[in-house]
Amino acid sequence: MLLWIDEGDHIARAANEVNQERARLIGLESGAVTEFPGVADLLVCHTQRDDFTMAIPLDAIDAGQRTRLDDGSEYISEYNRVLSRWWEQERSSCE
Repeated sequence: MLLWIDEGDHIARAANEVNQERARLIGLESGAVTEFPGVADLLVCHTQRDDFTMAIPLDAIDAGQRTRLDDGSEYISEYNRVLSRWWEQERSSCE
């Protein structure tokens, strides 16, 4: 499930997903709350866009996947930062 963390290149992944029209911000879901690390406060509106997010349910992954997810937390933050700013500049602004 978390093999994309091994890629290690958040910019290449974001560019590839944009090119394939399947770009998604990565949310971490804990209970009823989903957080999107790396998305600036001013760009949070993009987390509400239809078909622009995916959520990883933290209570549904095993300990090994959780460790990989924690180890890849910087990757997720940087990926979300790049993708949310790309959307803001190239597609639609929060304003």
